[in-house]
Amino acid sequence: MALDFLRRDCVVMNDFFKKNKVYVLTTLNLFDFVTDIGIKNVEEHMNNLLKEAQEGYSEETIQADKVFEQVYIPRSL
Repeated sequence: MALDFLRRDCVVMNDFFKKNKVYVLTTLNLFDFVTDIGIKNVEEHMNNLLKEAQEGYSEETIQADKVFEQVYIPRSL
């Protein structure tokens, strides 16, 4: 259940920082950033994600994030 716990931790961290008026990544972006071993340039990738957060997310992105917070995460393919 590690991925479920990680996703829940991402939600809790985002909620905490939102309450303190800090720009946050979507839960999906944060989860993907932590779990994606294929990121070549971490600093550039994070800067792009933070820029997106500062610009604000569309309603579609917010809804997709809410769905991700509830969806089943497969353990294997």
